[in-house]
Amino acid sequence: MGRVAGRGPVYVAGMAGPAVLPMVSTPKSAWANQQVVVLAAPRYQGPVLIRGRQVNGPNAVGFGGERVPEDELQLRAPGVSTTDEPPGWRAWLELIRVRTGGCYAYQIDGTDFSAAIVFQARLR
Repeated sequence: MGRVAGRGPVYVAGMAGPAVLPMVSTPKSAWANQQVVVLAAPRYQGPVLIRGRQVNGPNAVGFGGERVPEDELQLRAPGVSTTDEPPGWRAWLELIRVRTGGCYAYQIDGTDFSAAIVFQARLR
């Protein structure tokens, strides 16, 4: 699953190293992609909104497997209860997409918190 990033109560798992997300390029798409797992701690049971932008450039983070990715990711409760995590954790398997490597940031918002995760997208 890779490393987990974030200060909670929602985290993103799938980093290859500290704040590094390896992205897979394909000749069939202008978007490189990587699957990640979004995890919500038991203390937070509400909806989650994730958006993203390139910090050192003009590009957006895309979400989902459609030909043109979504601009934001809306995750609703209850999510999927996980068997690999302690009881009460929820998880969503999601596809994150970028057009180019660089420094990006997610903004993760819930009903009672807002957090940012900065990461480097490395194309391979």
